[in-house]
Order: sequence, then structure tokens, then C-alpha cells
Amino acid sequence: MFKMLPSPHHSLRRPARARLWVLTALVAVPAAAQTPAVPPETVSVSGERAQTTIAIDRKIYTTSSFVQALSGSVNDVLRDLPSVTVDASGNVLLRGDASVEILIDGKPSTTMSPSNRAAALQQMPANSIDSIEVITNPSAEFKPDGPAGIINIVTKKVRTPGVTGTLQAAAGSEGRANGSGAIAYKTGKWTLNANASMRHETRPRLTVDDRILIGPTGNSSSLQNLANRVERTSVTAFGGADYDLDPLSRLSGSFSWSRRMDRPSSFESDLLRNPAGALLSDFDRSGSGDGHQVSSQAILGYRHTFDNSGLLTLDLRRGETSDTQNRRYDYLYRTPPTARVPDEQILALDLMRSEFTAEYSQPFSALAKLKTGYDLEYDVTNFNNYGGTIVGAAHISDPAQTNHFVYILNTHAIYGTYDFPFEDWSISAGLRLEDTIIRTNQITSSLKGSNSYTGAYPTLHVQREVGDSQAIHFSYSHRVARPGADVLNPYLVYNTAFTARAGNPNLKPAQTHSFEAGYEAKAFGADLSATAYWRATHDGITDFTTYLTPSVLLATRANLGKSVAGGLELAAGGKLWADLAYNLSGNLYYNEVEAPGLGTPRRVLDTYDFKASLDYTLGPDDLVQLSGNYGGKRLLQQQGYILPAGTLNFGYRHK
Repeated sequence: MFKMLPSPHHSLRRPARARLWVLTALVAVPAAAQTPAVPPETVSVSGERAQTTIAIDRKIYTTSSFVQALSGSVNDVLRDLPSVTVDASGNVLLRGDASVEILIDGKPSTTMSPSNRAAALQQMPANSIDSIEVITNPSAEFKPDGPAGIINIVTKKVRTPGVTGTLQAAAGSEGRANGSGAIAYKTGKWTLNANASMRHETRPRLTVDDRILIGPTGNSSSLQNLANRVERTSVTAFGGADYDLDPLSRLSGSFSWSRRMDRPSSFESDLLRNPAGALLSDFDRSGSGDGHQVSSQAILGYRHTFDNSGLLTLDLRRGETSDTQNRRYDYLYRTPPTARVPDEQILALDLMRSEFTAEYSQPFSALAKLKTGYDLEYDVTNFNNYGGTIVGAAHISDPAQTNHFVYILNTHAIYGTYDFPFEDWSISAGLRLEDTIIRTNQITSSLKGSNSYTGAYPTLHVQREVGDSQAIHFSYSHRVARPGADVLNPYLVYNTAFTARAGNPNLKPAQTHSFEAGYEAKAFGADLSATAYWRATHDGITDFTTYLTPSVLLATRANLGKSVAGGLELAAGGKLWADLAYNLSGNLYYNEVEAPGLGTPRRVLDTYDFKASLDYTLGPDDLVQLSGNYGGKRLLQQQGYILPAGTLNFGYRHK
């Protein structure tokens, strides 16, 4: 596979947060007590690993030099990668689009489900990962889910014989603390590794919700000031083993486990006025509760290399996530002066995923290779939500907020990709065929439903090297966004006194056609790249809000008519002089949305974002980093905008 721009300076790095102190220890025990002397005829070569590698279908960012990789989370590293945006809630966007798939070592994980991934990425320690792959036009070997593309998190692997281990601890202001440890052992046919981590932090947030409802006889209004605080502790553990049955066969197994404990609290003050401006209600609402989430995943794998260099891999994965959130809300009314009994919510989610993958690849030459595979996925998502009131010692259920909903997804897929040269071009063509069956069961209402569809998802990547320092590439992929269980469940959940959310059982899958053209070069002492992209989507899934009552705004999901997004992404990295390196990246993009069925006008927005960093090397063991990013106004599909926002960070590292 062609790799371009292996410069160690072609990446954006994120420094540590201010007021964060890190302690790191490395322990290594060699396999033998003494290292034999290097014979005179042996040539020893050493070098620094490239921070960015551009392959035919992805960009690979090595995390070893990121200051945040020492003490931060994976989200801290993602935040400053080109093409990637992380919003204030921890949600990951790729070129402004939130419909992105997050993979771990090339495979899906129950911990990275759309409803949980923001919290999971915030608790996953960055020092456990080796690199991050940004794949904006994935090939057919990957599932077509996620119109925006894929972010693949590659974890660290054991490569050296003997025992190696790391210990790390960090502490910061506002209750931040984390620690992690890892140990690995490699000898003979066995490779064993394990790691564990703990993170504790407090997340405060202030929100002002100021609304005006325009009506035929006047405008009513509401004002809400909301303060949320979540104290969160998370623990993760992992253990894995590889055993070489013979020089050509390997058996692998691993088990991962995580637990997250939340203690949320909230306080909101609420005002509601009628069209004449008279005060209808004035009250406070305070909330408390707890949350527990446990996730686990077991993986069993087998790989065998044949005498003809063909490679067979078999993977069996089983994962489960259980999440329970308990909330109680108390009220104090001033206008009208009345007493209201407390509300309570219990939101329970169980997700079980089983997947089997069989893949065979056969090289025919140094540049030609065929890869074929079969993938079976079976998911069961179980929602059991309760909402009601507390009257004395009695708990009275509210049927509008209490429901039991089960979602079952079963997918069979076969795929193939063929890489081959054609004159001066490298070409990778692929096709994935999927048959999907979805069954739903709204147990509370005794309503069952089903849907099935078959899809063909072609992909194409072509690339040409121009001399030793330039390359051009083109790519195409057909992607899909299937509505998940959380967005199909129609029952109400109240987030605040003035806001509620519910799913839409009538959603259709979104279909996206994605095109890219890019150019990379090494010139003027710098690594340069430019990528133009265009995505056209039909039946895109968008957030849509409407008034449930004059004071309660309902957030749900709806299908768009069509939407297009395109832009130009630029990046440059190099050295201003020997000790000062820089990285720059920017994205100028266009977004257009049409949804005649929702009764809203066509919306168009031109916007931008850019990122920059400076790395100053003080000496062999000291590095100073300054980085920043800024994003312009962003379109929220059919309704609303995200206003411009930016960050500036300073970090210092001493080895």
C-alpha cells in the first residue's frame, strides 16, 4: 500500500490542559540478562516514526508525540486532528457531520454505540492507543454505516520479547484525576498483555434557554436557566493472549470490561409568560440521581497463512452494555403558589451484539491482492423506561413516559476488494452486498413491526505517484445510515421542564454517495495536501423540534428530502527552523439542506474551520507546544445553528 508524506512533523498535536501534572514510569525487563554485542558486520538503523501516513484509502496519525496521549482521553487527541471536530458534549464529527462510525482495531464495539460513544471516548485513556486512522471514503471491507466515514482507533500491541510495563498517574483542578497501568509479556509462542485505568472528573455546564413562540394573537415566551453538574468515575480493564500454534497459525483471545458511575445534579429556574406578557408560572426544579453503565466484550480469533501467502482470519465477537439512569426532580412553585409532587425517571438500556467475520486475502504480486469476506451481525437492544410521580411512599407510573421497547437487527454481508496496478495508477475496487432484517416490538403497546432491505455498496480508490514527492488520488463510496433503536422508539423522555425527546418509528435509512479528489506533495521544505470532497445524501436523518405544548419543546428525528455537503481541505506541516515545527490545516465547506415534507425552507451555509500548532524543542528531553482551533458557524441540518467556537492550549513535556 502506497504511503505518502512520512514526515514526523505532518500532524496536529494537542498539549496538556493547564494545571495538569503527570507522572509516568516505564519498566522494561529484557528477555536475557545481558544483550549480546553487535557483530561488526551488523548494520543498525534507527529513526523516528512518521506522525502522519497517507495511504490510498485513509490517513494514519501516530499518537506517540501528543502531549495529551500521556494523561488525556482519546477525545483530547481527536480534538486536534485534521477533519475531526469534537463538540462540547464530546460528540465526534467528521467534516462537520456527526454520522461517523467509531471502530476499535477495525471492528465495531458495543462501547462505541451512538448513544454511548461520547462518554466512552472521554473515559478511554489516550496512552492505550497507537494510532488513529481517519477514513473518509471507506472501502467495501468495512460496513457501509456512517455517511461521514470511519474513525478507527488502533490500540497498542506487544512487539518486543520479555516483560514491559507502564504506570501513570495524573491530577488536575476541579476534581480531575486519572491513573493507568499496563503490562505485557512475550516469550516463545505466547504473547500476554493486560491494562487497567481509572478516571475521575467533574463536568459542570450552564445553559440559558430563551424562547419566543410566535402565535396568531401574540407571542408567548419562556426563560430557563439550567446548571448541571456530573461527577463521573470510570474504570476499565483489558486482558488478551496470543498463542502461535505453529509458524503459520495464531489463536487469539481477549476480554475487555468497563464501568462508569455518574452522580448528576441539576438546578433550573423556569419562567413562562403569555402573549400579553403576564407571568403564567415561575418555579424552580432541582434534580438528583445516579447512573451506572457496565460494558464487556469477548473476542476469539484465528489466523492462518497458507504456503501461497494467502491469509485466512476468523473472528467471533460478543459484547454487552447495560446502562441504568435514575433521576428524581423536586419543584418549588412561586407563581401560581402551589405544591407539586416530585417526578422520577428510570431509563434502562441493554445492548447485546454478536458478530462473526471470516476473511481471506490472496496476494498475486507485490501490487495486486484480492480480499473476500463474510460478515454476520446480530444485535438486540432492549429499552425499559419508566416515568412517573412520587406521592408519599407511592410511585405512580405515567403511561406516556413508561414503555418497554425491543429492537433486533440481523445483517448478512459478503464483500470483496481487488487491488491492482494499471500503468502508473494503483487501483482498489470493492463491492459489498448486505441483507438486513429489522424487527421491533413495542411491548407496552403490543405493537410489532419489521423491515428488510438488500443493498449494494460499491467503492473505488485510485492513486498515482508523480515522481518521488507527489501523488494524486480519487475515491468514491456508497454509504448508509440506518436508524438505530434509540431514534425509533417513539416514547417520551423529559430532559428538563421545558424540553422532551422521542424517537420516530417511521424513519427510513439515509443513502449517501461520497466523492473525493486529493493532491499531496513535499515542496518548499513542507508536507502539503489538498482534498476536495462532495457528499450527496437522500433521506438524511435530522433532528427536528416542534412544540408539544405551549411550554414544552419536543425533539425528535425526521427524514430530509436531500442534502449536499462539499468543501476543500488544506494541510501543511514542516519546520520554520531546526527547533520549531508547525502544522496548519483548514476546511472550507458548503452545506445545503432541503426538506419540503417538514414544511421548512431550503437552507444553505458556507463556513470554515482551521487548526494550527507550533512545537518548539528546547532540548533532547523538553518540548513546548502551542495549539489552537476555531470553527465557524455550523448548520444543524434542518433547524438551528452552532455558533463559532475555538480553543487555545499550551503544553510542556519533559522526558
